Amino acid sequence: IHFFTGNHDMWCLDYFEKECGMIIHREPCLVELHDKEFFLAHGDEFSREKSYRMLRALFRSRLTRMAFSMLHPRWGLWMGHKWSQYSMMKHKQNGDTPYLGEEKEHCVVFAREYLEKHSSVDCFIFGHRHIDVDIPLGENSRCIFLGDWISTFAYVVLDGKTIERKYFIEGESKNL
Repeated sequence: IHFFTGNHDMWCLDYFEKECGMIIHREPCLVELHDKEFFLAHGDEFSREKSYRMLRALFRSRLTRMAFSMLHPRWGLWMGHKWSQYSMMKHKQNGDTPYLGEEKEHCVVFAREYLEKHSSVDCFIFGHRHIDVDIPLGENSRCIFLGDWISTFAYVVLDGKTIERKYFIEGESKNL
């Protein structure tokens, strides 16, 4: 299992690696599988919103992490829980940001720009945005958003030739 950290889990340390054997990625990566090239990323790193980029930089700074680590875990968990509650209420009231269209969706804009210099990428796969979209990027490439793990349950299968988006439905998928 490969886990791409993002806006809600950028501080995960080595627990998943040691306890579960997961491979943690803190940066996007290129992977070649069956003669196909994949660009894999969480997706939050491509936001072009100034306020989000500033918040992301603050959360990723060593000083912030060091200051937070000095808090008693009780207070750190309380702060994290409050922040999470605020975020969930905000999304509940406003809803997730809907698909913005190819010209405004940050990951799609990034993918198109990246393809101009690296035309060999067959598929860009992103999480972060809670949208379930598969966008063709020219004749030979595409951009897939996997939605979220709470309601979409989307995943991508490469059978050696084709890249197919599928959905886990409990009781129906036997061999994952």
